[in-house]
Amino acid sequence: MFPIPIVAPCLRCAAALPLMALLWLLPLSLHAREQPSGAPAQGQGDLHGPYSSLDSGVLGETQRYSVDLPKGYDAQKRYPVIYLLDGDSHRTKLLGVIEGLTDGLQPAMPSAIVVGLDGRKRMRDYTPTHTLKLPNGQPGSKAYKVTGGGERFLDFIEQELQAVIDADYATSGVTILMGHSFGGLLALEALRSDRAFNAVVAIDPSLWFDYPAYQQRLTKESGLSGGRHSALFIAASDNPFTPGLGLSSLHSELIRGLSDTLQQRASPDFAVRGQFYPGSDHSSVVLPAIEDSLRWLFEGYRIAYGAQGPDAETVIGNYRRLSRRLGAQIRPDRERLQFNWAYINTRLPEAQRSDLFEALLKHYYPQLPVEPRGTMAH
Repeated sequence: MFPIPIVAPCLRCAAALPLMALLWLLPLSLHAREQPSGAPAQGQGDLHGPYSSLDSGVLGETQRYSVDLPKGYDAQKRYPVIYLLDGDSHRTKLLGVIEGLTDGLQPAMPSAIVVGLDGRKRMRDYTPTHTLKLPNGQPGSKAYKVTGGGERFLDFIEQELQAVIDADYATSGVTILMGHSFGGLLALEALRSDRAFNAVVAIDPSLWFDYPAYQQRLTKESGLSGGRHSALFIAASDNPFTPGLGLSSLHSELIRGLSDTLQQRASPDFAVRGQFYPGSDHSSVVLPAIEDSLRWLFEGYRIAYGAQGPDAETVIGNYRRLSRRLGAQIRPDRERLQFNWAYINTRLPEAQRSDLFEALLKHYYPQLPVEPRGTMAH
């Protein structure tokens, strides 16, 4: 369960303005408030690097998306796909984390394809319901007139974009939807409406939006038995601001409350991890939450070979639990097993060698040659 921090606000120069006037000067949107001066608002910049376009019949317009393939991409292999909302804002963070987690002899996750979604119309596309009001009952900005297109945008991803990605690239069938702020809200809607994702990652989701109606709906309908197998990672920042309320911890409390409720509903078919980040804010929480979510989702993938093991039975058990968490059969990469076997045979004294990787190759790839392969330059 998330601890609830005691918020002790300190407003400098408060004597210059009445308190209520000062609070109203606080921005009405968390995602706008976090942008540095001169930077484009989140979801408004160009997608970094090459991107493609898809004429969407669901949306009735052309949608842009970016695709980043893993280093050494091999069309004969199969890769999980991470669909990243606000890809224009968070793509480089996610790619950096994946590079770190897949590097070295003992990677913590498999290489993955990253599909970045265009967030230029995020107020329409990332909000699951239509509302014109802020949490305090006051009217929101003019942008609130277009809210409520989240279901259609999820239809676009599920019915159109996934089909294109699966046709064009070597996908494994494992799909993860990841989003922050309004993107995190849409990720939670994908969970509630039982969309075709193996896992969703909701980073500091904007549960203040359409409060309390939508938050109550999420709490009532998410993670119920009988639905599609799914895993949820939900992150809460230590941000004392809530749009429309100024200095208020409602934003953070709603996320932690939903997380606590859903963790109580966890089952073998619904894995849940909630994490609170003390000292973070709505923007700084993104990077650590991306890393922690991927480490948790793929927990058990890393084969931590050392003086104390593990043995093949332990590794196979770890992969069995990992496969259950994501609702798909996941196995270690064959070339990685071959390389590790060759590495310990050439770099370790005979007394420290193990038959671990040979046993794993026989277990996971019984129809293929069982042999060590590969060399390291240093």
